[in-house]
Amino acid sequence: MCGRFAFTQQDPAKIKKRFKVRNIGFELVPRFNITPDSKTPVILNIAPTRLDLVKWGLSRSYAKDEKFKMINARLETVAVKPMFKSLLAGHCCLVIADTFFEWRKPGQSKQPYRIFLKSAEPFAMAGLWDERAREKTYAILTTQKLFLFRRLFVQTARRQSSYAAHIVGLRDKRPRCVRVSNPLTRRA
Repeated sequence: MCGRFAFTQQDPAKIKKRFKVRNIGFELVPRFNITPDSKTPVILNIAPTRLDLVKWGLSRSYAKDEKFKMINARLETVAVKPMFKSLLAGHCCLVIADTFFEWRKPGQSKQPYRIFLKSAEPFAMAGLWDERAREKTYAILTTQKLFLFRRLFVQTARRQSSYAAHIVGLRDKRPRCVRVSNPLTRRA
């Protein structure tokens, strides 16, 4: 995880209310298959009341090869990995989505599972961002445990069911989802 996700919400008022943002600098267009290198809705810690489009695939400002990008960062090791360690203090972000996908390989082919909240509400995945050549990029923080998803649904091409029935057997890295509406606006 996370190699694909979706953001289908089109109502700016709902997004503003849910994530406590005041400004959305672009038109909300449904995206059902977001892939790495796509620009996606993100709330950066430097502008916690604004929703921006940021490129998925973290490219560090000091990297010699700008083609080298990380789409995920493991929460369990991010504090010790040189690529991510310096970003923890001041380069956090929230990646807005309403679905993410996991795959299971029961045989020769992979079976995608669509994972979303029962309410179909958008949620935020924790991330780290950096800027290189005036372009902001991010990686999604992943973890072995699913946080927030008590009201989770898993959908295959054939049927939709509750979380417990299908989550076993999926890959062990899932996005670190954030519990509050927008923790970047909270004051310590």
